[in-house]
Amino acid sequence: MHQAEITLDGVPSSVAVARRAVADLLETAGAFDQVWAALQAVSELATNAVVHARTAFAVGIYVDDVYVRITVTDERPSALATKRSFSAEATTGRGLRLVEALSREWGVDSTGSTKTVWCKIERMPADDAYEVDDYESETAFADRA
Repeated sequence: MHQAEITLDGVPSSVAVARRAVADLLETAGAFDQVWAALQAVSELATNAVVHARTAFAVGIYVDDVYVRITVTDERPSALATKRSFSAEATTGRGLRLVEALSREWGVDSTGSTKTVWCKIERMPADDAYEVDDYESETAFADRA
């Protein structure tokens, strides 16, 4: 298992730092199969900590052969982490729905002084990696010509 934790200030620039930390650990772990999903999830969770909790927050990432688990812990448990309803014109409110879509499961754990929002993204076994069938790709290309 590979793991890391980083504590960041509750400012917008910390979201990019959180993404870099996650990308670095995934690279170290050789977990290239879920980089995009993990970076999207940590972006949403860290952004929520910055926007709603407005406190310092810790990002934890844990990688094993089955899951990439991301946690974001802030110091404001009263700032609830809930999926919101939104209109078609809304520019916010979709973050936790995106995390839910990317994850096998997600949740919120609270104590008297902290709130941790977490998600588990299922890894793709190496033998299930997507491979392009040469015949299909040649046929698809020929159909476009």
